[in-house]
Amino acid sequence: TAYFQVFNEPNLEDEWGAPAPHSTARFLEYWIPAAEAVSRAGGYAGLPGPSPVGDYADVRFVSETVGLLLAWNRQDLLNRAWLAVHNYTLGAVADCAADEAGFGRYRRYNREIVAALGVSLPMIATEGGPVPPPNGRWGVGGITPEYHAACLSAIYRWLPQREAYLLAYAPWLLGNQVGGGHDPRWEAAAWFQAGHTLPVVEALKR
Repeated sequence: TAYFQVFNEPNLEDEWGAPAPHSTARFLEYWIPAAEAVSRAGGYAGLPGPSPVGDYADVRFVSETVGLLLAWNRQDLLNRAWLAVHNYTLGAVADCAADEAGFGRYRRYNREIVAALGVSLPMIATEGGPVPPPNGRWGVGGITPEYHAACLSAIYRWLPQREAYLLAYAPWLLGNQVGGGHDPRWEAAAWFQAGHTLPVVEALKR
């Protein structure tokens, strides 16, 4: 099945550039034509994952997006839609799998979606996990490579009991340099980097 995420982090101004701000309605002016094209081609258009630390509250953005699509009589698009989730762990926590501010953030979105639609939308976590500090300064705030590995191992052990609407969980696996890219901003978070892998790779083999 062809799942396509259409755009990214619509509640984060840095992702969209000028002119700002970008309201939910303005975002949907971009998303609807793109989603229609994906649907005509037989695919499933994803509502982009909002940033959990965006300029506009992520839970509210999800709620307003679904509400506007209903108000605009675009149930046809909702029937083929899914939601991308960026469920980063925001700091070191005791229980990574249970933390609704981090990994479990998708449950907050689901409550808003069910309140509006009566059913869940499928979700795919397309980014997530503990975030290394800027420039890869491991250890700040307790986010060490060892904590990173232990947190993600706990999440993957828990995944078999996840809700049916959460289809997959995919943290940032490949660094840009591995694929020939040059954007360094997320390089430290990638499991596989040029000439190096994070400890989580070996941890998940066990």
